[in-house]
Amino acid sequence: MKKILVLGAAGQIARQFSQRLLAETDMELVLYGRNISTRLAALKGDRVSLVDGTFQNQKALMQALQGVDLVYLNAMSDAQATQTIINAMKQVGVTH
Repeated sequence: MKKILVLGAAGQIARQFSQRLLAETDMELVLYGRNISTRLAALKGDRVSLVDGTFQNQKALMQALQGVDLVYLNAMSDAQATQTIINAMKQVGVTH
C-alpha cells in the first residue's frame, strides 16, 4: 500500500483530492498543515494520520515524510517554503 503526504491538506483542492484518494484507492494519507489536527480531526482514522506543521519547518516536514512514497503539493507562491519542502524530501529520500 502506498503512502502519500498531502501538504496544505486543509485547502479546498487538497481536501477534495484527499477525499477522492480515500474513496478510490487503498492509499494511506498523511495530512499536513497548520492546525490540521483540529481542522481535519474528522478524517483521522486507519488510513489517515494528521500532522500539524508549516512549510517552513523542515524538522516537522522530515518527520511527516517518514515512510511516505510520494508528496502532493497543489501550488506554492513562496519559493523559500518550496525549497524547504524539497530539502526535507531529499534528506528523507522521497523522490516523488
